[in-house]
Parts: sequence; structure tokens; C-alpha cells
Amino acid sequence: GVLQNLTVVPGTGRYMNEYVVVAGHRRLAASKAVGLTELPCVVEKLTKVQQIDIMLAENEQRNDLTYIERSNGYQLSLDMHDSISDVAAATGTSETTVRRYLKLQKISEDKREKLHKAESEGVQINIIDYEKVAAESFSSSYHFQRVFSILCGYTLGEYIRLRRLSL
Repeated sequence: GVLQNLTVVPGTGRYMNEYVVVAGHRRLAASKAVGLTELPCVVEKLTKVQQIDIMLAENEQRNDLTYIERSNGYQLSLDMHDSISDVAAATGTSETTVRRYLKLQKISEDKREKLHKAESEGVQINIIDYEKVAAESFSSSYHFQRVFSILCGYTLGEYIRLRRLSL
């Protein structure tokens, strides 16, 4: 059975007659996978900001969360709050940690997607590597490929060939 209740809020708009899960997405997915059709829930009335804060705090517990996903989560929270200190207080992390992840938002979207994909596929990239990429100013794909090779130990072309061979 499920040991901890899911936290849900009443749906709005097209979800008017439903509930939206705020905390417990992984528990819900696991329960569905084993065929459970009913789960214990706590219905809360939360503002959008509170919902985002709870979801971000819940996601912080995930081991498979990438640096880009964390960065995007902190950015979303910052968009809803007044300051970095508010985000830190809401998520239970230090201001330094929040600032560190927010620096990754400086990386262009296409480069973030490439790094995120590489990280998701098992390439070991740490937060310091991301910070180095964020500090660089890339004027072409050549610069990205050069940094990628420094971070990963092989060229982007070699990485692609290795991935094809391993499939």
C-alpha cells in the first residue's frame, strides 16, 4: 500500500471536476504500475506559488534530477517569488545553491538541451562543468563542441558514434 498520502488540489478550467496532484507524482505512477485504482489523498487549497514550491521541494528528493531540471525549477520558482532569498526559504535550500543553479539559465537553450540530453544519457557532468559552460560566451557551435570535448573527454562526433554502437 501507499504509506504517505498524495497532496492534491481541486482542478480548474478543463480539469474542473478532477483533482491535480501537487505532491506524490512518483507514488501515483508506482501505484498505477501495480494496478491500484484508489489512493489516499489530502485535498489542499493552495495558491499557484504554493503549489510550485511544494512541487519543487518534492522534486529535490529525486536522485535522477539533472542540473538543468533543477535550474529550470529554481527559475520557475524565482518567476513566482520576489527574490532569491524567498526561493531559498520556500525550497529549503541555501541562497548560494539557488544562485548557482540560476547561473545555468545563462546557457543558451540549444546548448542546455544538448547538455541535458548528454547528462540524461549517462555522461557524467557536474555542476562545476555547467558553471564553466555558463561562464563561456559561445559565438558558434565550434565553441560548444570544444567545451563538450573538454567536459566529457571525447568529441561530440565520438560521443554520437559511441551511442550508436551501444544501442
